[in-house]
Amino acid sequence: MTPALHSIDPEAQEFIKTRLQVCSNDHGICSNKADGPLPKRVIDVQYAHAGVAQLRETIDECASYVALSHCWGKSTPAKLVEGNLEGMKIGFRMNMLPFTMSDAIMLAWLLNIPYIWIDALCIVQDSVEDWEIESLKMADYYANATLTIAATLSASGNEPFLCKRSDGLAPLTMEMRSENGLETTYPVLLWKEPKRVVYGTESIGPLALRAWTWQENALSRRVAHFTDREIIFECRTETASETGLSVPPFVKPNLCQGVARLETDPFAYWYDAVEAYSRRQLTFQSDRLPAISSVASHIAALTGVRYLAGLWERDLPQELLWMTASWSFRMPRFPNLPALNGSPSWTWSSISGWVLFCRWPTVLHFSVEHVECTVPGLNPFGVVSQGLLRLRGPVVEAILRCPNNLQPNKYYIYPSSSDAEPQGPLSWSHDPQNDLNVIPRVQADCPLQQTEIHDMHGSTTPTVQRISDHVGSIDAPVLLLHLATVSVDVGSIEDRILVLGRTVERPGCCVRLGIMREPAADWFEKGQTMSIDII
Repeated sequence: MTPALHSIDPEAQEFIKTRLQVCSNDHGICSNKADGPLPKRVIDVQYAHAGVAQLRETIDECASYVALSHCWGKSTPAKLVEGNLEGMKIGFRMNMLPFTMSDAIMLAWLLNIPYIWIDALCIVQDSVEDWEIESLKMADYYANATLTIAATLSASGNEPFLCKRSDGLAPLTMEMRSENGLETTYPVLLWKEPKRVVYGTESIGPLALRAWTWQENALSRRVAHFTDREIIFECRTETASETGLSVPPFVKPNLCQGVARLETDPFAYWYDAVEAYSRRQLTFQSDRLPAISSVASHIAALTGVRYLAGLWERDLPQELLWMTASWSFRMPRFPNLPALNGSPSWTWSSISGWVLFCRWPTVLHFSVEHVECTVPGLNPFGVVSQGLLRLRGPVVEAILRCPNNLQPNKYYIYPSSSDAEPQGPLSWSHDPQNDLNVIPRVQADCPLQQTEIHDMHGSTTPTVQRISDHVGSIDAPVLLLHLATVSVDVGSIEDRILVLGRTVERPGCCVRLGIMREPAADWFEKGQTMSIDII
């Protein structure tokens, strides 16, 4: 069927109501006959038809409500703060709100659902305490909602999602002829223009690229995605489109349907979650952990395993093999930058960008002797101020070099010996200067820069540190720690080697710089087994 011309037309409303009814009656893993507990604050929509809404504070109440998943944009002019809390409880006019919020309130009223939860209007934005406590409860708020409204097509609050659709479908007829010559005509619908592809999967709108909205969709029982062409309704059982056309797997958001795996295999779910989540965009890198903290809190409650700034103590040695996603060495700039959010360098949350975990069979060559994290706020799964990791394993010293500024994301490892024909743990059978293709290369976590460590005697030692933008060439010592031997394919193995730079901030400690993937176990035959502190 052709979708409604406007996303608020009766046909569009009926599509959502029908899907809600089918899901509630027929889907065992989705249905929740009893109304869930209301969030601490909700918006009462009973007078939305008159353009008025009201903030309500609840106490142990149960009722049906919807939740909004939306992009704020650079800022939102309408938000709950301590100064307007009492006034919002008296009531406010909806025309003072951004379009996405007023559209969502009106849609809740049209669906006969009495309340809506909107983060900007239900969390006190200038209260650190309220924000930390309420952000941790988002898992329950989205899971208990009757429906999550996803303003998928809106890049900011100023863009309405209840609007006229783009003319994307072309009705055509297709003639078919059977073997006996009988002709039959079928009506078909085709999209006029393909949608743009992001990271190999189709982006159904700006909202699908935002990091905060990942856990909002993943934890919801049902989501109505308002795209520029149609509504895509997703629940924990199936996905349906307003057109009635089959939704291809690469188009499906599919986040709701992963929740069953969260219950049965929480750590595998976490690795998938982080890999998908880390591809998304954050306005503030300080939100790197808070924006996925609801999922983390759920896994901690299920398993009782200690959480460490995005990693889990049970499988910590294996998880430390994480690395940035493969990227082209021809790229002029790094896809990843230091997150500068307090996370220690040994966890993926310390960088901004796409990361991957190691899922292959692995033989570990190191042990974790000690690990600690400091969480200053009220959310134990939120912002980390510092952390320390002590590893013990085979270590050798080497030289990290970046020859020039023209190719700033090419970092090479050389033997620490200055001999013309290097000997020792790292060596090659020919002069490496003439063939950079055979030089071991570091997959750096982010741009690197050479700096100096000054001791109390006035001496200086070159070292390498993370930085937001590459500056200058590098020729400085680093430490290599043999992490693991990985079976990447039948008969094919590689060694994962951690590249560390000595820190300027804390003498005696190191910072993670990146990972090497080389068949290089013999490098460490003449190395030492030692303990290293990483911050």
